Amino acid sequence: MSENTDKAVPCYRDYVIKNGKFIGKFEEMYRDVSDPWGCAEKARSLSNKLLLSLLEEHPEQSRILDVGCGLGALTHLIEKTVSAEEVFACDVSPTAIEKAREAVPDVRFFVHDFSKNPTLEFSDGTFSLIVMAEVVWYILPILGRVCDEFHRLLAPEGRLVIKQSFLPPGQQQYGREIVSTPADLCEFAKEAGLSVDQEILLSLAGGDQIYIFSGKAPDQKA
Repeated sequence: MSENTDKAVPCYRDYVIKNGKFIGKFEEMYRDVSDPWGCAEKARSLSNKLLLSLLEEHPEQSRILDVGCGLGALTHLIEKTVSAEEVFACDVSPTAIEKAREAVPDVRFFVHDFSKNPTLEFSDGTFSLIVMAEVVWYILPILGRVCDEFHRLLAPEGRLVIKQSFLPPGQQQYGREIVSTPADLCEFAKEAGLSVDQEILLSLAGGDQIYIFSGKAPDQKA
């Protein structure tokens, strides 16, 4: 009779947010877990299809930035959905970026940690579209500064599209004093000078909600 030596499969919660505390070991997570978020497996999820449907309404862009791209699964779909001169994508994990470059060679991937530096080395108005999917919880303390940076980076009439999952009321432990509802997130974008363009709220069977926000930069920046 053989001894059972199976170990529990690592979960992204062990590396990122657990029991109401932020851990932030993203690099270790991508080294230990092949697809920690299940992003490659769930690349064509309903919420991603809804996000891409917003992008399809504006099929021609100059430059696109995907923030928190992970392994690049969603970045690849964005690249296929929207015609752009250049597509850039960043993530905090060098391992994730290395794997993303192998998977999607046409995208200009780079490593950046917003928690250490909320400013990117691009000129004002570089991007006509910025996408950020499932990243809000990991930049909560500097969310306002990041939104301000997005405003700076967006060209006049450029768009910011955010997709973010929310727990059912009463279940969120970490960061609820900063953002706990889609309205809170929307307020950060407004305070950065973006106008609300479109909103989609998708309720899941377990009570979770997925919020997709499209914000628009003004014609002339202050």
